[in-house]
Amino acid sequence: MTLTNAQELPWDEYVNAPTNQAILDNCRMACGPALKQQRSMIERLLEELRPERAAFLGAGYLNDIPVERLFERGKETYLIDWIPDVCEEGLRGSIICERDESYRCLFCSDDDPHRYCRGFRNSGAQSGVSSDDVCEAFCLVRDPLIGCKNYVPGEEPELVRHDITAGKAQRFAQRAGTLIRSCHSPEQAFRRGFNCSWAETDYCALKI
Repeated sequence: MTLTNAQELPWDEYVNAPTNQAILDNCRMACGPALKQQRSMIERLLEELRPERAAFLGAGYLNDIPVERLFERGKETYLIDWIPDVCEEGLRGSIICERDESYRCLFCSDDDPHRYCRGFRNSGAQSGVSSDDVCEAFCLVRDPLIGCKNYVPGEEPELVRHDITAGKAQRFAQRAGTLIRSCHSPEQAFRRGFNCSWAETDYCALKI
């Protein structure tokens, strides 16, 4: 992806999560409106369908997933991506909310926080942190996203490393980067990307 300030996030760097955080943040800002729209659409689907289980294929850094709304539902959730640790990094940077110099952890606030974080210890504010919504193990970090140093993934959500495209997505991305670099419009980029990938339609089954 090419940004307005000429910083680029190469594919090879993206797939080695965690990546250069400054460039990643710039990508999030550049795609902000589109990500917000996608989160709103998923929220509407969750509200309308009320599924007992939800699986997100290609979840990545969870930029377009409404994490807070998702876990308020308390349903079975699967975050699936073939890039090592990418969903865990995205989750780590999504569960702490800052409000008026206080902090809220989505998982500490749950009725059964241990299922989400194995690092949870007795509900209650840590010394120096004014909040009833974090546990005693809460240790604020900014790296640069707000997070908890002692967060340890629990049984849920289930983080699944799997490539349902059986390697086709990676091969497409490696070719597409070269093909679209010289494009002059989004339409031209989509046409070249489609022509590059039209035969790559088979998928590898995933059972959850």
